[in-house]
Order: sequence, then structure tokens, then C-alpha cells
Amino acid sequence: MIKDNRIKYFASADYTDGSELDILVKSIIDRTSANEKLENISFELKDEVKKSDEAYIINEEEEKKESLILSLEDSSSFANTHTIISQLLVIDKWSNDQIKNLYKIAVENNQVNWILTDYDVAEFYKRLLENFDYSDENSEKIKLELES
Repeated sequence: MIKDNRIKYFASADYTDGSELDILVKSIIDRTSANEKLENISFELKDEVKKSDEAYIINEEEEKKESLILSLEDSSSFANTHTIISQLLVIDKWSNDQIKNLYKIAVENNQVNWILTDYDVAEFYKRLLENFDYSDENSEKIKLELES
């Protein structure tokens, strides 16, 4: 059976303590236990790497959002503003601070404020107003502008 690779070990059927069979069975149990511990360590490490990768992706997404917000704030042409808004429209999750900044930009940046009622810009700000529970003086100004 060993030649046919059907078994790895064999021992005579001596069930006394310290016999070859006793040592073999205990060794297999020890090996199985050690393998189980190593597998658990491996799974923990893989889980840690996965969490790290997820954190990296989240940080990358946040950096992209912040970069777009800064670009919108610095936008000095209508075409550029529309391009930035089209990129902002695909983002669904915003922090309250980001929303506050976006509202402030809509009120204070003349390029954004001037085209606030253009379809894409209005759509973006309407979605912010409808989907997020953040209200301030700037959001009220935007609501009034979009309603008129």
C-alpha cells in the first residue's frame, strides 16, 4: 500500500502506551494540531491584508473626492466646472464636511453659482440636498436658487 501511495504510515496493532502505533497516532494528532494553528495564522494574515487593501481603497476614494472638491473650488471656467460636476455626480457617499464645502463652493464660487441651475449642476446639488441630512445657510441659499 505504501508503494501504491495509498498510505504514508503503518505500524503493528500494538495499543500499549509508548508503542510504535501509540507514538505514530500521537505524532499525527500533534501534526494536525500544528497545521490547524498555522492555517489559523494564515487566515488571520490574509484577513489583515484584505482589511488593509480595503482601507487603501477607501483612502484613495477619499483623496479623489477631496481633489475634485478642490478642483471645483478653484474652477474658473464653465466648461471645467461642468467636467468636474460630471465626475462628482458618480459619487454617492459624502461626509458632512465635504457636503458643507460643496455647498460653500456653490455659493461663493462665481463659476459654480452662475451655472447652478444648469441641468447637471442642479442635478448634483439636488441630490446632495435630498440625500444628506446636513443643512446650513449655504444649503438654504442653494435650495432657494434651485426652486426659482
